[in-house]
Amino acid sequence: MAKITIYSALDLRDGFYQILMRESDIPLTAVSTPSGMLW
Repeated sequence: MAKITIYSALDLRDGFYQILMRESDIPLTAVSTPSGMLW
C-alpha cells in the first residue's frame, strides 16, 4: 500500500470528537474549512 492517498469527508460538527485514531496518526491528519483554511 505504498504511495496511496485517502480522501474523506466528515461531518465535523457532529463527528469531530468521535473519530478514533492513534496518537501517532494525529500529525498525518488535516482539515480544510469552507473558507480555504487548512488545519
